[in-house]
Amino acid sequence: MDSPSPAGSEREPGPLRSLDWSRALDAIVYAGIVVGMASFVAIDLITSVGRHTPWLSAAIAFVMVWLVFGTFRNPLTGVVVASGLAFLVTIGYYGTLGILGVNLSPLGFSEVAAMSILSSEVVRTEQPRRAAFGLLVAVMGTVAVAVRTPAPVPLLAVFWLTLTLAVVAGLSRRWAQRNREMTEDATRRAERLAIARELHDSVAHHVTGIVVQAQAARAIGNKDPEAVQQALAKIEESGIATMNAMRRLVGALRESGGDEPLAPTAGLADVETLAREASKRDGYELDIEIDHSAVPASMEPSIYRIVQESLTNIGRHGIDVSRVEVKVRRQDDGIQVSVVDDGRHHERVGERGFGLTGMAERVSALGGQFWAGPRPGRGWSVTAWIPIER
Repeated sequence: MDSPSPAGSEREPGPLRSLDWSRALDAIVYAGIVVGMASFVAIDLITSVGRHTPWLSAAIAFVMVWLVFGTFRNPLTGVVVASGLAFLVTIGYYGTLGILGVNLSPLGFSEVAAMSILSSEVVRTEQPRRAAFGLLVAVMGTVAVAVRTPAPVPLLAVFWLTLTLAVVAGLSRRWAQRNREMTEDATRRAERLAIARELHDSVAHHVTGIVVQAQAARAIGNKDPEAVQQALAKIEESGIATMNAMRRLVGALRESGGDEPLAPTAGLADVETLAREASKRDGYELDIEIDHSAVPASMEPSIYRIVQESLTNIGRHGIDVSRVEVKVRRQDDGIQVSVVDDGRHHERVGERGFGLTGMAERVSALGGQFWAGPRPGRGWSVTAWIPIER
């Protein structure tokens, strides 16, 4: 069974396919609008030749095409105007037929095409009440067109079928647009959750270093002024790193699009640097073993965050830690990450944070397994196994 892909690597095709389908549906509908309008105008023009009214059919067709393009962004107005014109043409037809005995009867397909296209946009964009009003007006408009045709009932059935298909297309686009918005919202929420985790991991690590150095400086006090200066320099360095991490991550939360990646990434080389800095800061011996050849590049940021949070917890909760082992190696069909220390651990009341929860959720999202807890006798162990994507 295929395992889930690491975050930020292969997990996005699902939403992208949804968005692509929505855009494909829009393209199909727009193509149908062009083909349908052209076909219905052609029917009007062709059938009007033998009835000696090509000029009237051409004029009405021109007005309807112009109406579609002119009111496409305000389709309810377009439907009302198109239906009103259909009523006027029908009244004119009966007036000329009764008074002059002249049959000026355009078949009306271009009018039905305009009302159907604009009705499709009405149900896609308007609120339900306004959409229902627009549909009612369009239905009345098609009836006005049908009553002046040679075969009112069959043609009215064709007109209503055309209108129904257009409405269904509009409702489908409305649903697709809503689905696209929900997908985009869900993606943004997931990205912001990932950023929040990154912010916690990164800032908590640096702040822990600041606290440890401040405690060391306070402990030595007046006994060793030079050591105090060194501690203050490290505090300043950690503070600058913290501010840079916060600025980078908070900047990624902004809505404005930019070339900067959504969240910073780190690799195995950064894991080694991170571990050695923590060892030097907290004063314990480090045993680090990383199999660089076994780790895919897409997994490196997640491994970095697991090690970072584990070392942060050691600095925050570990007591009398003299040795820490950091191992990253191949285990069966995945990568096993372990961070083990030999100290005593304590959890202050009300201080339990989101570090372990964040690590567990990250590993679970990648289809792996996570365990963290005390070792038999003494020490604390964090172990994560992440399957390698195939």
